[in-house]
Amino acid sequence: FQETSLVPSMTVAQNLYLGTEKFLNRLRGTYISAQQFLQSLNFPVDPNAMVATLGAAKRQMVEIARAVHHNAEIIIFDEPTATLTPEEKRHFFALIRRLKANGVSIVFISHALEEALMIADRITILRDGELVVTDDASAFDRDKIVAAMVGRTLSGQIYRQRDEARLRKAGKKVLSVQDISMSNVVRNNSFSIFEGQITGVFGLIGSGRTETFKI
Repeated sequence: FQETSLVPSMTVAQNLYLGTEKFLNRLRGTYISAQQFLQSLNFPVDPNAMVATLGAAKRQMVEIARAVHHNAEIIIFDEPTATLTPEEKRHFFALIRRLKANGVSIVFISHALEEALMIADRITILRDGELVVTDDASAFDRDKIVAAMVGRTLSGQIYRQRDEARLRKAGKKVLSVQDISMSNVVRNNSFSIFEGQITGVFGLIGSGRTETFKI
């Protein structure tokens, strides 16, 4: 999964046990059980929180937890680490290894080549919707995967050397923002935008990028 199938108007615990007898009969017990289960997965998610209030990373954790709790035999992860921090990724891959040890089959769809090489037993590469190659992960390195993905071996420098003489000089300052804050999401952000230049803003989901420009 990449898009979650959670019910936003329900709590994490209710989503986790949705459709089970435990959810129907013992809400308090469900909360305690969900808390213990999430802790066993090292997922820092409040089981009493409404799903609608969670960021993308924690929604992903709840979705993963629900699949594990329902004893799925096959779990398909579609770019599961895209919204996770390095520490969250570490816990996620530890969970993947535990699932594998318990006999669960995992399909890990990703553009993160290093992660695929680290976690996969077998690797399948598609290009233009067609199968290119399938083999044991030990038969690949990063360069071989890239070559199979693009259909040729990449050599030399991909990008041109930056010509300092051709860089556009900074124009006049058209916007200056100093120390803006919003609750615990945005804290003391400052930036300037100049005429004729492109300003890039980067960060993980939940880092406050969108909120900064909504203030």
